[in-house]
Amino acid sequence: MERIQGMCLLELLEPTQDEHILDVGCGNGELTKEIAIRAARVVGIDICDSRKDSCNNFKFEIRNATDLGFNEEFDAVFSHHVIHHIKTPEEVISSVWDALKPGGRFVAEFYGHGTAKEIILALQEVMSPQNSSFDINKDFPWYLPTQEQYCKLLTSKKFKVIVNKIFPKKLEVGNIRTWTGNLLLNIKPFSDMDDENRQIIFKEVQKKVRCQLFEDSKCFVNYQHIRIVAIKSE
Repeated sequence: MERIQGMCLLELLEPTQDEHILDVGCGNGELTKEIAIRAARVVGIDICDSRKDSCNNFKFEIRNATDLGFNEEFDAVFSHHVIHHIKTPEEVISSVWDALKPGGRFVAEFYGHGTAKEIILALQEVMSPQNSSFDINKDFPWYLPTQEQYCKLLTSKKFKVIVNKIFPKKLEVGNIRTWTGNLLLNIKPFSDMDDENRQIIFKEVQKKVRCQLFEDSKCFVNYQHIRIVAIKSE
């Protein structure tokens, strides 16, 4: 569903028939194929093999966004809802810079500061009395910068930022306890706990945010989406 919603970002990309484009974190390849309809050649990369088939003017490769291994091969680099999963943003930006031709553009959307803020605050409150080593800033699995922070990283690499927007979205989830548990299952200290203790914590988190995130018996998580277009200097 998120990849389908990324069609509006694809419109911002505006691929043309003479362009070579890289889709970073292509997932199941839905948007990669949409780009390929409009571009000369498209490469979709991801860190795992989802059995995606290459065809005609597009192909899929297993690569890491922090070390793409391309050298000025692409007119544009596209990324939809991937960057927040990578906690070394400088490495991603440097790798994207290397992959772009001079004058090429980086078009991306990802979660930013304020995403799931109610849940993050509740986690801090629940974990603090336990004298836990859990550090919400260090151990939370997503990188959630402000607009200003991310744009500063881009400009320090000599990208010129021409689009910089942030907009809120609400996403309905099954329940907050399950959403939080799935996100943090492999993160210490939760990965070291037995399931009973984990569920106690996530139940307490849900209780704390219930009045904020429940509407008409439905659960929602608040997201802040950052959308950027940046140009590599000539």
